[in-house]
Amino acid sequence: MVVPAEFIADASFTIPWFFRHERVAVSEEAWERLALRTAIAHVPALWPFEMANAALRGPRGGVVKPSRQDVAIFFSILTELPIRVHYQNIESVFEETVSLMMKHKLTSYDAAYLNLALKLRLPLATFDTAVSKAATAEGVEVLT
Repeated sequence: MVVPAEFIADASFTIPWFFRHERVAVSEEAWERLALRTAIAHVPALWPFEMANAALRGPRGGVVKPSRQDVAIFFSILTELPIRVHYQNIESVFEETVSLMMKHKLTSYDAAYLNLALKLRLPLATFDTAVSKAATAEGVEVLT
């Protein structure tokens, strides 16, 4: 799969960037394109919190938890990549995001990514099955 020049990236798609044993080809391609500055990832404002939670909580599958230094280095690298954080006003959250939550039985976090994809009219990069199904139902291209 070819990663487009701009896309929405959810946490399920970007967490493998930190945990090498979870890497998937399309996610790796996105990482490389961002590092080369040939792509831009867009994320909702909750994304940095999800990344911090995942990195500090540790990987799945019983792999050794990363050190504080590893986490700090990774976060430093992320801040240098062309990742644009988008903020939603409270009305948008209560109207648009909640509507998507109810319509597709998504968490608020997952609906925030889908809402951003709809607003920006960009493909959504996700490994989450529920998000992928909801995006497809909404006419959003999915990168998996």
